[in-house]
Amino acid sequence: MDIQVNFNNTKKRFTPDDPKKIVLNFNEEPWTSVGEANMLFSGCEYNNCEMTTDRSYLKSASALLFNYCHSNMGYHPPITKQERNPDQEWIFRCLETPVHFSFDDYKQEAWLGTLNWSISYRLDSDIPQTYGALVIRRQPLYKDYRAIFRSKNRTALWVVSNCFVQSQRMDYINELKSHGFEVDVYGKCGKGFISDEKFFELLPQYRYYLSFENSLCNDYITEKFFQRYNHVWITVVRGGADYKRLIPTNTYVDAADFPQAKRLAEHLKALAIDEERYVSMLKEKDKYEGIFGLTVRHMFCSMCMRLNNFDDYRKSYLNVRDHVENGQCRMPTDVRNPHNKKRV
Repeated sequence: MDIQVNFNNTKKRFTPDDPKKIVLNFNEEPWTSVGEANMLFSGCEYNNCEMTTDRSYLKSASALLFNYCHSNMGYHPPITKQERNPDQEWIFRCLETPVHFSFDDYKQEAWLGTLNWSISYRLDSDIPQTYGALVIRRQPLYKDYRAIFRSKNRTALWVVSNCFVQSQRMDYINELKSHGFEVDVYGKCGKGFISDEKFFELLPQYRYYLSFENSLCNDYITEKFFQRYNHVWITVVRGGADYKRLIPTNTYVDAADFPQAKRLAEHLKALAIDEERYVSMLKEKDKYEGIFGLTVRHMFCSMCMRLNNFDDYRKSYLNVRDHVENGQCRMPTDVRNPHNKKRV
């Protein structure tokens, strides 16, 4: 997850007067800002791309961006194959897992063979956009790790408001608690709203932060992992992604490494009183810095680079649904639930 921005952002290939590569954001998400996109485009080495929502560019834009896990993509493409410029790239983007959205426009037969590039949290996407990244620190951190360890008097903190999800994380937490592992839960699924002020007041007291994904899917790591990574605790993850492949070892604890919640509870309770091991993990974790949002720039710069060299990146997805869904997610097998034998 050490995402490298392989672009020379100090050098600009184009002047403001050069022709633009227009990207039409066809069905803009509520949280998408065209202004922010254009600011990021302008900071890339390939700096001649511009995003718009003006559909008068439907046939002339260099690319159409379809947000397929959001509404209004449409059951049919907006223009026919005969009307479409063969050099116009159609990009499909979604940062949610396939079990976490309900829109199914992209599943329709009319979209078969029309989409070219993928953007998602998956690292096998044409343009990956994970929720964050870890980067190696250039300057080491100096902390009194033993004093930090000895000052902690609470076990685990979890902030969550989406209670009933595919990963069955609430069931898993309840099993952890049944084996004597203490978890303080805030948000709608627990004690209610927690302010930033209160959160940072409580933070130093906890040995663990639970960063449990809502879905168990390939490469999917929740944004909370990166947002909370730099704090002085050990993160515990649910294990949807292959963390051993993506994240430096001995910097987190993965529930997927334990066949049952009982085993994880035993491990965490032992680690919580083992100063040498706990301090060693904090030191290893602090070799890296969690960055939230770095990959947004990477995504836009990669998109513009591709649009300026599209002959090198020509491709088409015959069946987007197959790419998005098949073999990507699985139901948990480590909780006592009659529905956990179902496979996604």
